[in-house]
Amino acid sequence: MLKGLIDSGHADEAITLLTNPNNAKDAKTFAAILDQLHATIAPEAWSNHYKPNMTLSHPWGATPGLTIVQGIMGIVPLKPGFEEFRIRIQPGELSALSVKTPSARGIIQANYKKEADQRIVSVSVPMNSKAKIELSDINTARKITLNGKAISLDNVEDGLNLASGKYTIEYR
Repeated sequence: MLKGLIDSGHADEAITLLTNPNNAKDAKTFAAILDQLHATIAPEAWSNHYKPNMTLSHPWGATPGLTIVQGIMGIVPLKPGFEEFRIRIQPGELSALSVKTPSARGIIQANYKKEADQRIVSVSVPMNSKAKIELSDINTARKITLNGKAISLDNVEDGLNLASGKYTIEYR
């Protein structure tokens, strides 16, 4: 369900499901799974109330974490071994996001911060990799900088192509 929401352009609704703070017993939320079941993965049911013989060892257990990395932060390989990958941050109403994830070529790091009318994205692209950065809300930007230097908005419509290194992208 989370992947379907994100893939169909409804990342904000997926974020609402992931961040619902209701941790009451038998609530159908990830907060309840963490707080009531003391689980660190998504089980096969929301609680023992819904499935008394529930177990916690299933491949879909990583869904919330995978949704954050591949869905909300949009970090997915475009070529084998992460030789080239994409970052497409879909923050919804969140004002700050940060993720570090391993790849075959090293750690990929992405951060997003929304302040009033300014957005700040910082990324770390591992050695021998290339990243395509797609900014979901770039269509409203009037000015964009890459590592403090102004760049043309025409250069970012299809994403920014970056080589290995650390970058800060600011736009308003």
